[in-house]
Amino acid sequence: MATPATVSALHKALSVHTRSNDKHKLVDSLSKLLSTQCISLEPVPAIDPAISLQDVSRERVILNNVPFLSVSSGINHQFLEAIYELCEKICDMDEVFTLPQELVEGLMSRMARSGSGADSYFKLNSLLGSPDLMIMPRNREGSKSMPPPITLDVYVSGGNIHADISCTNMYGLYRKADLKGINASREDGENPAWINVDAIVEEKINFGNGQSVRFLKVKFPKPTPLTTRDSRRKRGNKYLLAKSYSREV
Repeated sequence: MATPATVSALHKALSVHTRSNDKHKLVDSLSKLLSTQCISLEPVPAIDPAISLQDVSRERVILNNVPFLSVSSGINHQFLEAIYELCEKICDMDEVFTLPQELVEGLMSRMARSGSGADSYFKLNSLLGSPDLMIMPRNREGSKSMPPPITLDVYVSGGNIHADISCTNMYGLYRKADLKGINASREDGENPAWINVDAIVEEKINFGNGQSVRFLKVKFPKPTPLTTRDSRRKRGNKYLLAKSYSREV
């Protein structure tokens, strides 16, 4: 849990190193302060089962160490078939008193990135937001990138169904001065984050007694190197900007 002393140290590091433009010292300070922290989160808010199912059906998932990474026409058909079959088998076990559909809906609502994304964003913004920096989702790093698959482990222990879920949401710290007058959507891979931030939302659930623990871990991964094609595109964009500027003057 981030203590008041940790939050104060975070804000001091953000202020000092951002204004001195020392990204490496800032990443080092943030890593030391946050990388070993498990920041508590509130339980998952109620989500319409149909919406959470639609959300999760688009995801790549690793279920009980088996990867389901093929998303065809926007739907991960193999994962959906596997999770329904697994829930049927688990709920058919002796001393397990949970309906398969209830189990599926409970898992989907906790896996939905709409929930983990919102919670991680607001928590990160309270920790890392500052007058000089803005936390925003990052979807591209020079070349196309995808968030890591959601990991889900479902098992029975002591007659109770348990689940462990981990979902990584990808953000970036952006200097507000860099975003002024620039297209902040970054649809063409421009304006990479000043610092990459991964927010890993993890939850451990006991469906038998309804208890759960949900927390956030924060990592600061290195940027993905640009491909040759991305480098050429970036140089080309800089050339076009320079050419446009020369015409104006």
